[in-house]
Amino acid sequence: MKEQKKVPLDMFLLNRMKGTVAAATKREDVVPVYAVCIILSQTGVFLPFSWYELNEPIICRWSFSALEYIKKKAWKIAYPFEVKNRKAVTA
Repeated sequence: MKEQKKVPLDMFLLNRMKGTVAAATKREDVVPVYAVCIILSQTGVFLPFSWYELNEPIICRWSFSALEYIKKKAWKIAYPFEVKNRKAVTA
């Protein structure tokens, strides 16, 4: 049986995001992966890459306004998780 190579979470997410942008036919294809990055960052998971590294491929592929569109849609997905986490931390 072939041994699987372990990939750190940060590199997996960054490569997944870049791969999603490259393979995307619509802006909506990128939203779920962007939402996961937002959720992880809001729940205290350290993402050792910058948001610039996530945003740059989107801007290069589409435009700055497309990035704003993706962020808006992703936050609609991520917001319930953020509120739930905030309540858990303050309780």
